[in-house]
Amino acid sequence: MLRHTLSSSALILAPVVALACSDSLGSPVDVRGNWSIDATFSGTAGGVCLRTGNIVLQQDRSLLAGTLTLSGGLCPSTGAAIPADAFVGTWSITSGSIRTVNLRFEAGDCSYTGRAENAVADSLAGTAACTLSPSQGGGTFTGSWYATVSGP
Repeated sequence: MLRHTLSSSALILAPVVALACSDSLGSPVDVRGNWSIDATFSGTAGGVCLRTGNIVLQQDRSLLAGTLTLSGGLCPSTGAAIPADAFVGTWSITSGSIRTVNLRFEAGDCSYTGRAENAVADSLAGTAACTLSPSQGGGTFTGSWYATVSGP
């Protein structure tokens, strides 16, 4: 009899626990639109590059796609540590996802993670980890980035 009571209790509680867990995650914040981005990349062999650009994000519930464009900015000469044209270009955003306010995506040779700030996502901020191909000078780089809404 005790075994039957425990089994019945588990069957009744399982959906309640699952519902409570899914509700605690919340819906992903809406990050669709155009964003202005500032990014800083530094190499393990030294050097720092500052880049500016924009991110255009499309969102389907928790999936993200779009484009990232980085250009210009300052990349002081530090020997061969960071090529002057590193982190310049336009890339498709792939493997993009958002859970509540935490987001991640791939673009070019970099993996980006970050967080939407505020309930109405008026800024995004995070880190990047990049590995440049040998044709781009090679090397492993880390970075930080900050983006603000620039349009719908």
